[in-house]
Amino acid sequence: MSAFKKYSTPRASERFSEEFFAALTFREAKSLTLPQILNSKAVNRAVWTNGSGLQLETSIQEGEVIPSFLSLHALFSEMELQYHKGMRGVEIELETPHGPKVISAHLSKLQLYKSINNHTIHVLYANALENQIAQYKLLDVATVHHFLDKRICSTIEGFSTTDSMQLWMLGSLVREHWLYEDVINAALEILYWRTISKDPFRQARYLNLPTHVWQEAVLLYDQPGRPYSPNLLDLRQRIAALGSCLQAITLTYRQTEEIAFRDSLGHDLDASVIPIVNWLFEGLQLPFVKTSVVDEGPLQPMGSGSYGIVCINTMERMINLSCSGWTPQKSFEM
Repeated sequence: MSAFKKYSTPRASERFSEEFFAALTFREAKSLTLPQILNSKAVNRAVWTNGSGLQLETSIQEGEVIPSFLSLHALFSEMELQYHKGMRGVEIELETPHGPKVISAHLSKLQLYKSINNHTIHVLYANALENQIAQYKLLDVATVHHFLDKRICSTIEGFSTTDSMQLWMLGSLVREHWLYEDVINAALEILYWRTISKDPFRQARYLNLPTHVWQEAVLLYDQPGRPYSPNLLDLRQRIAALGSCLQAITLTYRQTEEIAFRDSLGHDLDASVIPIVNWLFEGLQLPFVKTSVVDEGPLQPMGSGSYGIVCINTMERMINLSCSGWTPQKSFEM
């Protein structure tokens, strides 16, 4: 570790350090009081200091308000340079709800500010998830205790498409305002295996693709020579061998001259989609896609953020015709 890193890194035992949040459990998050983060315009001035004659603060005090990372971004971009110039902290004047306040912050305290800014959303989502489980009694007592002792930043297990998904992300399912891609992919994987489990000896008549597959196809389509990645080559082989229907987040390809398209905000299909689909399955003796049709369904309100859950519901309804359709009110009631 460099001298700068060693000096500017908070002690592992320090409250609100990266190690603190990494070890935080759902049980501990319930009672955790986070410092209030001020708005991005709350920093009146910030001046580097060598610390001479000052007692530089290294900890977050009870009830302390802290600056937004947006207002500290410039400081972080030059922190190492200033350290090598002999600076050891920053004098920050904050405009707080109780008036101006000057803080003489050690470089390591700036890192605490950053950690709190980064992890606040994780704690809020973790608490929302815990509250939902408790309110609706979604787990039995023994499982609840096991869940509460899980670290909120630990990764979920048992999914092939979500190796980076942390448990706090499941909190985005509450009110379904915004779903992380990993959560969408996990939900699609559960949907796929639940369907297969009904008849494990029958091949699936469709494939659900995680979101990164389409992103990968879009990226490679624009590359010289348009090479197929190993993942896309495997997909082509699977489609050719099984003749499966293919479902991506908003597209359904049924091996006809048209693809079904679903956009929860009612947008038109992007003009690049059909050429990319045709390139993806070129040479597989499949019908050349010429047109798209709109897969009708309820629309989400502008800005509601429920895009992911709308598309998952569309796939559920294709598999199970008796499945009820999504409505904005259902997400609000979650």
